[in-house]
Amino acid sequence: MITQLVNLRRFKVIERGVLDEVLKEQRLQASGIVDEQAAVKVGRVAGADAIVLGTISLFGTTTTVSARVIDTETSETIVAKSEHADRTDYESVGKLVETVAIMIYNSLPLVEGYVVSKDKNAMYVDIGNEKGIRKGSKCVAYREGEKILHPKSGEVLGKRVTKLGELQVVEVQEKVAEVNVVGKEPGQEIEVGDRIVVK
Repeated sequence: MITQLVNLRRFKVIERGVLDEVLKEQRLQASGIVDEQAAVKVGRVAGADAIVLGTISLFGTTTTVSARVIDTETSETIVAKSEHADRTDYESVGKLVETVAIMIYNSLPLVEGYVVSKDKNAMYVDIGNEKGIRKGSKCVAYREGEKILHPKSGEVLGKRVTKLGELQVVEVQEKVAEVNVVGKEPGQEIEVGDRIVVK
């Protein structure tokens, strides 16, 4: 599952070695990671936004692969997916794991947009459920600055980017979503026209 999620190039995956160090620091037994609350705690301490818990079940000639993505701050399940096959060989299990990883990927689309409205009570962004955004989704707000030019060719290579903070979706409509600021960079304010990208 780790290999598949890394290869999809959508998620930044924390290496198992980092989690093992956190387990040692927290004096948790490796077997304790099976407990959901312990797993969420380890993910939070390791700096992960979410943790994936998965199981492979064999029953007779049937294999089922299930995975849940859990928010480490709220302990809420963001996505739950499963797939089964009437085979138990290694290759079939591998294909099931790959399928579940792709299902997770498709359920957490990488979407970009803008802050379109802001007042003292609410802030809105221009991405809604038509783009796959869901309540609880987290976004990074940023502001684009001057262009970065190649010194010889003059080609535009990119733009300077200033991270402003993080937002979390609280309500979703078809084309817009209401968000709350859950973290702000020192000295920065998020304004209408600033860019956002779903984490």
